[in-house]
Amino acid sequence: MKKYAFVLAVALIAILAGCKKDTDNAAAWVGTYTSTGTVTDSLNQVTISEVNSSTLQIQLQYKYNISGVSGVYTFATIQGAKLSTATSASVNESGTISGSAGTYQFTGGGALSGNSLTLTGQAVNTSNSSDIRYYVFTGSK
Repeated sequence: MKKYAFVLAVALIAILAGCKKDTDNAAAWVGTYTSTGTVTDSLNQVTISEVNSSTLQIQLQYKYNISGVSGVYTFATIQGAKLSTATSASVNESGTISGSAGTYQFTGGGALSGNSLTLTGQAVNTSNSSDIRYYVFTGSK
């Protein structure tokens, strides 16, 4: 009986040791990042939320202040940025840009270093390949 219990315990340990750990790499990315440079009328804020442990939603935004009225305008949302590693993400999906007609193919990537975020990429209109919108962002939480 002791031999059976020992074999069962060893088998259970081997099974548990072989289980894949689901590391939540997305949690470190979650938050609102503000541009570290002086920018007007362009991408100056990014808000990231977690879809799951390997996928992020990225909102490309700009903060405005017009005649004393302040706010945040989201002009594009990337629904499924995929984490390549804990500190790098890639984008390759179709989406829309607020105020622009058509569907755009978003491509690019991002890097996270501590609380600092860098994003670069482009969105190409799928009906008009000469309509290309670039996005570049460097900021921190």
